[in-house]
Amino acid sequence: MVPGFQSWRLRFPATGLAVFWCGTLAHAQATWQRAELFLPKAGIAACYDPSRTTTVLFGGADGTGPTQDLYEWTPTSRIRREVIGPAARSHHRLVYHPGNQRVWLFGGRGVNTELGDTWNYDGSAWTLVPAAGPQPRQSHCLGLDASTGHLVLFGGRRNLSLLGDTWSFDGTNWNLESSPTSPSPREGASAAAGSFGPIVLFGGRDTTGVRADTWTYTNHTWTELQPGSSPPSRSEAALVAYAGNTLRLIGGEDDLGPRSDQWSFSGGVWSPVLAAGLTARSAMAAAFDAGNQQIVLAGGLGAQGQRYGDLLTLGPASTWTLQLPDESPGGRLHHAAAYDPGRERTVMFGGTTLAGNELGDTWEWVGTVWAQASASGPSPRQYHTVAFDNHRGQVLLFGGRDAGGSRGDLWEWNGAGWNLLTPIPGPAARQAHSLVEGPGGDLVLFGGSGVSFQPLGDTWRWNGTTWTLLGGPAPTARDFHAAAFDAAHQQVVLFGGRGATGPLGDTWTHDGVQWTLQAPVHSPAARAYASMTFAAERYRVLLQGGLDGNFACLADTWEWDGTDWQTISPTTTPGPRYASVLVHHAATDTSLLHGGSNFQAALPETRLYASTPTATFEPYGTGCPGPWGQPSLRAADGQRPWLGDVFELQLENLPPQPGMLIVIYGFTDVAWQGNPLPAPLGIYGMPGCFAWQSIDDPFFAFHQGGSVRFPFPLPSTPGFAGLNYYNQALVIDASIQNPLGAVITNGGRARLGLR
Repeated sequence: MVPGFQSWRLRFPATGLAVFWCGTLAHAQATWQRAELFLPKAGIAACYDPSRTTTVLFGGADGTGPTQDLYEWTPTSRIRREVIGPAARSHHRLVYHPGNQRVWLFGGRGVNTELGDTWNYDGSAWTLVPAAGPQPRQSHCLGLDASTGHLVLFGGRRNLSLLGDTWSFDGTNWNLESSPTSPSPREGASAAAGSFGPIVLFGGRDTTGVRADTWTYTNHTWTELQPGSSPPSRSEAALVAYAGNTLRLIGGEDDLGPRSDQWSFSGGVWSPVLAAGLTARSAMAAAFDAGNQQIVLAGGLGAQGQRYGDLLTLGPASTWTLQLPDESPGGRLHHAAAYDPGRERTVMFGGTTLAGNELGDTWEWVGTVWAQASASGPSPRQYHTVAFDNHRGQVLLFGGRDAGGSRGDLWEWNGAGWNLLTPIPGPAARQAHSLVEGPGGDLVLFGGSGVSFQPLGDTWRWNGTTWTLLGGPAPTARDFHAAAFDAAHQQVVLFGGRGATGPLGDTWTHDGVQWTLQAPVHSPAARAYASMTFAAERYRVLLQGGLDGNFACLADTWEWDGTDWQTISPTTTPGPRYASVLVHHAATDTSLLHGGSNFQAALPETRLYASTPTATFEPYGTGCPGPWGQPSLRAADGQRPWLGDVFELQLENLPPQPGMLIVIYGFTDVAWQGNPLPAPLGIYGMPGCFAWQSIDDPFFAFHQGGSVRFPFPLPSTPGFAGLNYYNQALVIDASIQNPLGAVITNGGRARLGLR
């Protein structure tokens, strides 16, 4: 048995649900990851488009599944294209055809199965080519045969079957080829063609293991070569044509793991080459940038199964060079940021360099990259706050300190520019305060320091048009504290800061009316300049870093669950820092940390905090209606399937009168009883209804009409992190006019997460 691979039968507590699970134990937990130009992925595809002098990269799989990101990269720019086109996928292939000046794509691994579609991209739009041809597959080869001008596809894998067929594509039709000899059926082989030479294929994995054979294809014929020396066996390597008919083989993996060695192929001869700076990896994307005479390589899988998110180039100097994004906010501290849910962007403004130069630039994080907004607005400043105003639907900026001193101005960002709001009576000018969402969508402002640097202890509420001063017990006057809105418990959480005598370590909550001092069993050390946000997918308030009473930079990460603090030991940490920004980016289920300082430098890096894997639940498919309407199934508000929690399903639009349900649990959405899913249920007396999942375990439940919550205790075993399961619910009612007297909801797809 492979180490770490186990099989067992699990019975979920309090339900009797039995699961037979085979797989590798997942050692998952929350982690900080550095954001790169591309999100870490494997199975990306790339090719160079000489007509536009750009390298095109598409798709790949990150830790949550396949993606459909389209990037165009040159040494001076990188653009993420928002273009409707192929579905999310990995382990597909891209090839440029000079005859029609298009990038061509075929197949790959989709969300649930292999794909068999053909697309082309002209630099502005994708076009689906409705051509019958090869069956769906992944990890195949695709190249351009110079002798015919046709694209040639070979092999790959579909489900558990290795493929060994060869197809050619003339731009309109696919044709099955026949060659006297051909490579054995395999997946993960590498293929490329020089300017005028044949397609060269190397290695891959067939039923005997990882291969090291070399083949050429030209004029409809495969020929096996017998070079005097050859690279060691490997699959999922990159093979790139450069310098005419010379090819470069890069990395890949054998049975011992990924490799970093590189080989040159020219004139039928393989030769090892030395090129420093590349970590061992497989399943990466690579292309030759002919305009700049360099190989471009992105992503891949590392020795520990980690995905890389970097982009490197190899030029004549024979050294791999890491290429960083051409646009970045750069190192800064004492800046501010907030998430705009309507536009799915994190908006960041200002701050200061380590030398004390105040900044007045606006940046937006779109989930993978930063983009600078060219807009004038607030004066360059630091110690200000930025928050999203739910009433106005815009990001607001208040106060801070600029070259003229403390400010009390209020600005609004509409996605294109800043607008100064008419002066409204409210908080005095201040800096180093907090401004966060509160219960009901109002913003809550607390503390800071005034024009004479005196600590403040007042609390204000903003309802979109008016400031209101709140009374009652409150935290002692302070500045440089951390605050966030805990949406799980509908209260503002405030921690620490700098008081009259130094750093503080108290925890307060505000329910929209008054402050309450909390008495947690555990607590972070007293500190100021820490960063805080609500990590919505984890249902926890997150606190990171700061300065303690000895002016030492802290690197610890803590989470607040509503009653107590828990220290988190992620697999990687951002390192000691203070005065950074921390914002939850809901569109990607990550918390974004940028900048800050460790006293030696203003830090330029962006890091992302997330669970690995994250608990998810998404409705899919459609149900079928009863006389009262169509019943539906979703996760209850604020609920995700975290291991050890009680996860609640919300069933809605049920019959108005009390009745019975059958909540169904399944463990596949591919096939049930030998039939592909979704499966029509007409033969079971429910015409027009579909099963979107296997029916493995049903549970009876009752409702009082309209809607009901169905609680389900989840196991706490870490080895189940990442396990997928599926839900549907059968609704039984006398008013339903079909033979079974029942209809069924849409499906729900869940993935167990570990916090």
